[in-house]
Amino acid sequence: MNQSETEYIYNKFIAPVDKRSICEILMDRFPFKEGDDYYTIEDDEDGVSWIAWSCWDDESEAMYDQNPHRTLYRTWQGAHLAVSKTLRAEIASLRDGLEDICRGGDGCPVKIARETLEAVE
Repeated sequence: MNQSETEYIYNKFIAPVDKRSICEILMDRFPFKEGDDYYTIEDDEDGVSWIAWSCWDDESEAMYDQNPHRTLYRTWQGAHLAVSKTLRAEIASLRDGLEDICRGGDGCPVKIARETLEAVE
């Protein structure tokens, strides 16, 4: 990537949300500075997702070192958008599965009932 591409990406995508210079961003080991707010998506034991707010500190740095690929969000809105997209995809998958079942697939309740009645007769 040449310098003009780097500047374009910085000006278009990074500068609007991160006011640090390119050099400051490239030199940082961590995505946030101490005291910065950030958000994560957590899942409870039932698989329910929720958005957690945190403030960047030494513990955050230790957790980041353990898993630097975990997605962190600068805004609640960014985390909410990610949860919403995931939820929409799960709903679409469930809908598609129900449509397949109701088309007479092996799991279709009507087909199962009909086969059960035929077996009893």
